[in-house]
Amino acid sequence: MLYAHASRVFHKETNPHNALPMVQAHGDREVWLNPPPIPLETEELDWVFELPYQRLPHPTYGDAAVRRWR
Repeated sequence: MLYAHASRVFHKETNPHNALPMVQAHGDREVWLNPPPIPLETEELDWVFELPYQRLPHPTYGDAAVRRWR
């Protein structure tokens, strides 16, 4: 029953327009789950996709082979 309650609370907080941060104690620490961001408008999303992405592995990899990239 506790899992069902936790699952319901989690799913209720997935709406970016009214979600609140969730905090769970874990030992002497806390786990924070921030609300999801507000979705981008069409123009904002287009702007992001028009950025000059390199489509290459990050330079810090140097000459090392990166799996799944060709």
